[in-house]
Amino acid sequence: MGSTSDIYTLLRLYGKKQHRTQISVEEFCNYLIKYAQHYVTEQPDLAKYTKTPRESLLQELDGLANTNKVILKEEDGNPIIVISAYFKENVNARYKQMATNPSVPFPIPTDLPKD
Repeated sequence: MGSTSDIYTLLRLYGKKQHRTQISVEEFCNYLIKYAQHYVTEQPDLAKYTKTPRESLLQELDGLANTNKVILKEEDGNPIIVISAYFKENVNARYKQMATNPSVPFPIPTDLPKD
């Protein structure tokens, strides 16, 4: 698997891996440090995330929030990232399953995640 330095792509992949649409900024910062340290030789743009990525990350998240790719909110004083593409990707995957297998039921509101 190749590496990327695009924060939005990393967020989507991390959300999919964790099976969650809401991720705390601190949790993603920890992941980003490890990811950047591992792939910094392939992607020099990741160098700014190897030590303290919080400030750079918050700036990029503000830009993503302005373009409605993510939603930033606070929960108990901790910033939370809501990845809206997570829902779209799950719905698209479900419709692909329905197209190839007619026994897959049509999604109902209770199939949506609780968060």
